[in-house]
Amino acid sequence: MNLILLKGFFGDFIFTGIPQAWTLTVEECFYLSAPLFAYAWRKSLKLVGTLVLLIWTVGLMLIILPDQIINYGFIPGAYYLFNYTFFGRILEFILGMGLAFSLNKKTKFRYFTVMGCTNIGLCLIILYWLAEPGGFGDQTYQGILVNNLFLPLFGILPLIWGLIHETSILRQLFSSKLLRILGESSYVFYLIHMGIFHNYLAKNGFNYFAILSILYLISILIYFGFEKPVKVWLRSFWISKV
Repeated sequence: MNLILLKGFFGDFIFTGIPQAWTLTVEECFYLSAPLFAYAWRKSLKLVGTLVLLIWTVGLMLIILPDQIINYGFIPGAYYLFNYTFFGRILEFILGMGLAFSLNKKTKFRYFTVMGCTNIGLCLIILYWLAEPGGFGDQTYQGILVNNLFLPLFGILPLIWGLIHETSILRQLFSSKLLRILGESSYVFYLIHMGIFHNYLAKNGFNYFAILSILYLISILIYFGFEKPVKVWLRSFWISKV
């Protein structure tokens, strides 16, 4: 299940191997369905909405499958469905595709960056308020709604639009050399921010900020020492074959 990136569908397997890689199951499902949604976007919003409803329906039907058919904790409930699977996170991908298809459109409103930052802050406050002691806000159904719909729609989406179309201090900051390096090495950071590196540092008494700094440094070293050279080689190899 780890090798074929399907462990995210199974409660018994979801945090095995590289624990955070459960998100790759969600992304894998999106990549497989992206051509269908791209076609739908080109046709009509009604068709996009129909596909979303169809996928939600399929997801809800999978919840009730008996363990005798698929076991190992296959989509064990609605909370799991909406938090950990493509069926529950589909709106985030749809909004991202909508943004991509709308990048050349013009608008007179010029405060998307501010609106996005403000709404992200509000969503985080709400999620913090909804969280029970020792838990997270998205462990409630209200929190799932905030995290999966309001945060991407009213926070992340306008922020990205603003960063693309508006001149701002935040855009200049994100364009700085340091943050670009952190962005380029962010996938490595995603892969190591939990697991053996983090556990080793935590067991040896490093505090939160020290662990964060060391993991970022390791990520940068792996990116420039491995990921980037391999990426360049693969591209040159592919071009030479074509």
